[in-house]
Amino acid sequence: MKSPTILTILAFGAASVCAKYEVLNCYDQFPLVAQAIKSVTAALSPIILDVKKSAVNPSEAYKAFFKDPASTPFIEQVLIDAKTGVPKRPPVQGTSEGGPTFLCINAPGVVSFGNDGKRVDAFDICNDPETGIIARYNSPTPFIFLCPIFFKTLRPAPRPGTADCPVLSRRFKRFRRGPYDYPQITGSGVVNNFWWVLLEEIVHYYLHAYEDDVFSLQPEVYDINKAWELSSTDSLANAASWAYYAS
Repeated sequence: MKSPTILTILAFGAASVCAKYEVLNCYDQFPLVAQAIKSVTAALSPIILDVKKSAVNPSEAYKAFFKDPASTPFIEQVLIDAKTGVPKRPPVQGTSEGGPTFLCINAPGVVSFGNDGKRVDAFDICNDPETGIIARYNSPTPFIFLCPIFFKTLRPAPRPGTADCPVLSRRFKRFRRGPYDYPQITGSGVVNNFWWVLLEEIVHYYLHAYEDDVFSLQPEVYDINKAWELSSTDSLANAASWAYYAS
């Protein structure tokens, strides 16, 4: 899809969450989204510290998902930006600064796009049974769509717990799958969580801002074992790798 053109956005006020993050059109679901965003940004401090330390002595998690200590300056900068919601996109209708903006797609007509003369409603994208989209960052806008299935299939726990963490079988050198996988993703139960999905989409927002300058984005790799096998450069471009590492 080419760069989307915003055609229609319903008249709803922006609700600030923390830093420069905003949540739009979520109504009764706003407290759940707000709490998850606050949990993500709060949890980034120790993660950023781990990145700093990994420049000299990489942690096991860092070695698993990023590999090369030379990447630490870029990873640290992205996570620092994510912690405060630094805007990387121009403001558009309905937003104040162009920082990552969560938009609940809970009805037809919330937002639609122009593509080769055709108009596509985001609600139709969310309800496409072949894609099963839960959430999606739409470059080059500030918007991260939260589809209805986001609230129906994920757990609102603020952050994955120990029982959800990926378990590595050193004998077979593979991660074992967790008990809460949903069909679209084969990895760990850690992904079945508001926290994981929101962090992944926030990383998408920032990776798109750096695309071409640092790497070329490829189709995302969700399977945790395939993500583990990516090269250091491909890992940087894979938002799911960032979310696995942070979890």
